[in-house]
Amino acid sequence: MVTAVEPGAAMAAHLNQRAIDLDGVEVVNASYEEFDTARRVAGVVAANSFHWLDPATAYPRAAGQLNDDGALALVWNFPVAGDDDVQRLLNERAWIEPLQDLRRDLASDTSALERSLADGRREVMASGLFGAPVWEMTTIEEQWTVDQLAKFSASLATTTGRVNLIVERLAALGLDEPIHILNRVYTSVSNRT
Repeated sequence: MVTAVEPGAAMAAHLNQRAIDLDGVEVVNASYEEFDTARRVAGVVAANSFHWLDPATAYPRAAGQLNDDGALALVWNFPVAGDDDVQRLLNERAWIEPLQDLRRDLASDTSALERSLADGRREVMASGLFGAPVWEMTTIEEQWTVDQLAKFSASLATTTGRVNLIVERLAALGLDEPIHILNRVYTSVSNRT
């Protein structure tokens, strides 16, 4: 049984529609903090979300939901345009106030990202509830349409409620071709101690 916990009503409805034909998948519209289950599970997986939770409660909650040999898996993705000119165009003309959090620079983002992810691994271990994470960073080359870039960008917490602005700014750039994306996917798995 897979239970997907999603706090956003629209996203939960979308997930429910996508999972309608999947046996053993349920979608619950609730925050992780509100969600309660007496059932113990083999894994707690958070995608692009665990950093929004208070570590003082998130780690104990995850550990409490896991079987004795269960694991916490954390996944994030960090896409950047594979073409520096396209990324520069996005940074200078689309990802400006109030969307500046979407700016990316492949060269400088990498070292800051590595430091941030290392801090996250230390945080997992500092909880005292999980062992040292096994982790991997994989770069996947993809071709995204402007619509796909808009949907991903609008799904981030820093852009909540700004979907129309994102679509408007991307449309103004006149990008007709698919955008070459280097999607850096980070996965960290820690066993419960």
